Amino acid sequence: NMVVHSPAEGLPYRGVARAIHLVRWLSVALGAVTVFFTYRIALEVLPLRPWVALAAAGIAGFTPMFAFISGSVNNDNMAIALATMTVWQLLRMLRLPSAPGRWVLLGTTMGLACLTKLNGLTLLPLAGITLIWLCWRRREGRLFLRNALCCLVPVLALSSWWYLRNAHLYGDPLGLNVFVAIVAPRRPGFGLSDLVGEWSSFVRSYWGVFGWMNVVAPAWFYDLFCVIIAVGLAGLVAAGMRRAIRRVRPTAEESFGLCLLALWPAGVFVSIVRWSL
Repeated sequence: NMVVHSPAEGLPYRGVARAIHLVRWLSVALGAVTVFFTYRIALEVLPLRPWVALAAAGIAGFTPMFAFISGSVNNDNMAIALATMTVWQLLRMLRLPSAPGRWVLLGTTMGLACLTKLNGLTLLPLAGITLIWLCWRRREGRLFLRNALCCLVPVLALSSWWYLRNAHLYGDPLGLNVFVAIVAPRRPGFGLSDLVGEWSSFVRSYWGVFGWMNVVAPAWFYDLFCVIIAVGLAGLVAAGMRRAIRRVRPTAEESFGLCLLALWPAGVFVSIVRWSL
């Protein structure tokens, strides 16, 4: 156990206990924001299939680990909510005019994400790719600098001070050198082949490892989710084959939107692997 509970945590809540319960309610609200924008993302991608949006929101909201984290004091809740909002904003950009205000709002969301957690930085190249694609697709090269500045200025205004502070205090803008020193680095020679051995732990912690990463579910619990993943992948392949047979070609905007949805988790996964090494 990482926490020893005492009668001081009982009703009426005071001091630290009250603060923790208040922040847990904030976490619940942020979890709800994530579920809502997951729904909106699915509507952007498949506007004629609202049941898919409901299913997407349900998968997000009922993932056991997500529900657990959404009831705890954890910066993941803010980071996930802001990242989901950012992806939704980028998808909306594909069908809306490139108004400066939309890029300022996008930059504000990303700036808060970068201030919340380091993996918020992976949103920046996603926004950059979207901006480049839009300017090329709409022949708006002259607007590239304007929109880039509208997006980048709020990011820097909101989060740059934190990275400058890290660089001043620790000699590392990300502060990871101190973090690694505290948790202890990997043994010399640890590589990707060694990391493969931790894959099962990674999958389990995604679906549900509770407590302070020390309360696991029965084996069948994780097997069930592996089956769900397999069914989902099979459905994805079947849908792709069906569209190919019918020669259904998505529009350029639809194709790029799907690429965005694939790039974001890919970027997060690469950052997780890099950190784990």
